[in-house]
Amino acid sequence: MNKKIGNHGKVYKLTSLDKDNDHVYIGSTSSYYFCTRLCQHAESHRNGKDYFGIFNEEGKCNSVILDTVSKTEDDWLSKLRKLERYHLSNQTGKCINIKKPCYYDDNERKEAHYKVVRKYHQTPRGKDALRRASLKHRINQYNEKLTPLGADMNLYLDVNMDAEQKIKVLENKEYYLTDCKDTFEIIKNARNKCVMELWSLDPKLFPRGDEETV
Repeated sequence: MNKKIGNHGKVYKLTSLDKDNDHVYIGSTSSYYFCTRLCQHAESHRNGKDYFGIFNEEGKCNSVILDTVSKTEDDWLSKLRKLERYHLSNQTGKCINIKKPCYYDDNERKEAHYKVVRKYHQTPRGKDALRRASLKHRINQYNEKLTPLGADMNLYLDVNMDAEQKIKVLENKEYYLTDCKDTFEIIKNARNKCVMELWSLDPKLFPRGDEETV
């Protein structure tokens, strides 16, 4: 191999030694030696991966490096992906690549992922997942509100409070006995309603039937 391209990312093409087989594989690698990546493909072929006849029984095929990008260039990996996608879209044979096209950069990858997730959320299973996530979020919000209310209710019942605290509590007796208790019950019932709906959607979240109620 030409040592001048050792420290380069490489876009390559694999084809069959059989001229009647027009299947093509386009790939890219950052390996210093291209033969390293080629051996990995041959190993995958021996382990049962279907290359549509590109590799013969001896694990051999035609290979050619189509493009290179120096690893010293800024954002060389993104440039390598661009070149790989260019050759994927311009080859004339039957491309067997499963993962195609590759992405230009992380932003494009994220955008593609967002589209996949959005499409999934439009399916019945995806809608259920969104509903479960929403219920979990609401349950957590309710719990955050219940914690200080519960602490206030316990404070009113605390027989060990000092005299100054007791005076303050008695001055706000209506809050502790009515407002605090009523608010606590309203939030608790709303929270438990969400818990029961979540349990109906995903009983595995409560393996012992111990749905979160108080």
